Amino acid sequence: MNLRDLAIVQSRKKLLHNKKIENAERTLLITGSKNVGKTNFIHQFIEKERGITNSPSTYLLDYKFARQSNKSLMNDVCHIWELGNDVTFVSLLSVITEIKHFNSICIIIMIDLTLPETIINTMETLLNEIKKLILQFVDTCEIKENRRNFNVEEEDRNYLDPFPIPLLIIGGKYDLFQNMEPVKKKIICQYLRCLAHILQADLLFYSNNDSTLIKKTRDFLLYYGFGITNHKNSVVTDYNKPLKIPAGSDSFRSIQDSLTTTVNYSLDKYKNKLIAHCDQKHKKEEPLPDDPAREMNFEEPEIDNLCKQKTEDLKHIKEKILVMQSIKQN
Repeated sequence: MNLRDLAIVQSRKKLLHNKKIENAERTLLITGSKNVGKTNFIHQFIEKERGITNSPSTYLLDYKFARQSNKSLMNDVCHIWELGNDVTFVSLLSVITEIKHFNSICIIIMIDLTLPETIINTMETLLNEIKKLILQFVDTCEIKENRRNFNVEEEDRNYLDPFPIPLLIIGGKYDLFQNMEPVKKKIICQYLRCLAHILQADLLFYSNNDSTLIKKTRDFLLYYGFGITNHKNSVVTDYNKPLKIPAGSDSFRSIQDSLTTTVNYSLDKYKNKLIAHCDQKHKKEEPLPDDPAREMNFEEPEIDNLCKQKTEDLKHIKEKILVMQSIKQN
């Protein structure tokens, strides 16, 4: 390579670097329990529809975006994907394979705290599916090493298994959850804290009806969506309060009962306690929702007309097949 070619290469690298600084793009992929308030949660983040409390539920996969001005007076973009219907259509999470830079993605799993019998199945199903998709495209060992938080307790490090990409676990409907019996609340919190700690994920409780919790949640989303760093200004681990535990802020010793001297490093203990107190329900086959193509909210004249034409064509083909079969039989 001569000096001219080298100069061109360096110039291109510099342009790409400046472009990255001036206009960043990040992605939030939000999934979790059905009817837990994911759509309202997104609206409150992008501030397009203030005061919404009953947004239409997302049928399959929905896309929105938000913009934020940066120091260069350019607009950073946050792409927001929402997967609806619990784990019914979990295979649609393959959308993340279309995103080129996995370091710019944050996975958000929102679970319904008022349905503790579904927590384990929802978390395990979604985590396994997402991890399986990531393994197909990325060297997870390298990413995990980059994500490993060395501020955690020394005794905890060997028992952690950081999730390949940033993960935020949100417990939804906290306003209803706070009225549960204390023992059940404690068991649920211990399970979620241990899971989040092992995965080095953020853990946050949220309610669509609590302005303080909405503000705290927006701080996390602003960090993952635009790099605004004000989400780690406090830690709450008391199960009688809404949890707020940024990744790396917890420990196995803190999670367990204070009277226990031997530290528990396994999730199984808390998982078994949750199963014992709340029989876990596995996903059953449910009737699919009505065809979204017939919903007024999803009208697209050109596409609808094309679908109508294809339906008519299919009808004629079926009629011809029936005629041919009748002729053969005779």
